[in-house]
Amino acid sequence: MSRSLVSLSPSSMSRVRSTRVLRLATLTAGVILAMSVVLTASAASASVSAPATAAPGSVITVKGAGLVSAQKGNLTYNGGVVTTFTASATGSFSVPFTIPSTAAIGSTGRISAKTTTGTVIATTTLTIGTGTPGPSPTAKPTAGATHTPAPAPTAPPSTKVPNFSHVYVIIFENKEYSSIVGSSQAPYINSLVAKYGLSTGFTAERHPSEPNYIALTSGSTQGIADDGVYNLSVNNLFDQVTASGRTWHAYQQGYPGNCFTGSSSSAVVDGVGKSGAYVRKHNPAISYKSISGSSTKCANITNLAGFNPAAANFEFITPNMINDMHDGTVADGDNFLKAFLPKITTSTAFANSVVFVTFDEGTSAVNGGGHIVTIAITPKMTAGYKTSAAYTHYSMLRTVEQAWGLSCLGSAASATPMSLPY
Repeated sequence: MSRSLVSLSPSSMSRVRSTRVLRLATLTAGVILAMSVVLTASAASASVSAPATAAPGSVITVKGAGLVSAQKGNLTYNGGVVTTFTASATGSFSVPFTIPSTAAIGSTGRISAKTTTGTVIATTTLTIGTGTPGPSPTAKPTAGATHTPAPAPTAPPSTKVPNFSHVYVIIFENKEYSSIVGSSQAPYINSLVAKYGLSTGFTAERHPSEPNYIALTSGSTQGIADDGVYNLSVNNLFDQVTASGRTWHAYQQGYPGNCFTGSSSSAVVDGVGKSGAYVRKHNPAISYKSISGSSTKCANITNLAGFNPAAANFEFITPNMINDMHDGTVADGDNFLKAFLPKITTSTAFANSVVFVTFDEGTSAVNGGGHIVTIAITPKMTAGYKTSAAYTHYSMLRTVEQAWGLSCLGSAASATPMSLPY
């Protein structure tokens, strides 16, 4: 049997290929358009409702409808995470929501339902007033919906920040709030939560590590989006402290000394905890040219072995890469803090002072840098106090500046100072 062969010219083959590509492109565009219509319709149908008014520190009921079945997400107040939600099979939820105790009377608060990656699903607003919320949705939970309860409200303390004798900042690495609070790997940290004050709504600025250290000490990430080597000619908290007539010291575990400006050094044993490496990205002071370019100023950066709680008014403490949990475990960090913190809390310098135990970033994208643990430790702190107010590293910077009457750097000017019963 003979077979007939049809020969196509190059120009004919080109037309055939073009026709196929055009058909494929048309089909793909149709699919994308259809998906877009579905997603847009879903987003447009979602809604969040809350009372028209509420008082600072009060607990209201926030309802959601029109969501995807079993969708999980966060409820935020002016951008700060307050609690979570999980939609029922019918796409609705009803959860208790604590208005931050620092919310100003007469201000407008925005409550938003967001995905776990921070995308806004729906939003609503309310006015902060006095008295009971009204009118409010029914507080009965939607069948099948689950939520993470917000902490019980505590009477808001005075917003005045004391003139602390000493401020200590101890900063750990890369752990989400949920991996620390309640964790069996962090018994000591959780004992501090029970004994002192906990911020349950504290979030970091962004990922990765270094921008958060710079934000905490200069009021801005300064455009940094990685863990590189930077020499910044900007105002910073260390210079502010000096200009106010106070002193500062940065204790960097494993730091080689002698104004070392390298990006890292080999692992060594330095004070308490395990052997580990020093990294420049966790030492914000050395990134400021006003410090790295002055032998007198950078002499204030030393290793941890010579730690002295009375050495300076402001002390910034960074454990090594193992003890800060970056390369080590939660248990490594917990054991380090258990061995180190009493050096401060049992000293006479602790009187009229505060220790902030915090993290640089979490592991989620909540508010850019993740939901992180921050504990405020003072001799007079109300045991087990919890604040759900939306705080960031800028809030901590603002708190230190307000305590000492310093001008506010960058975003600290618009941040809310951390209001706790110090």
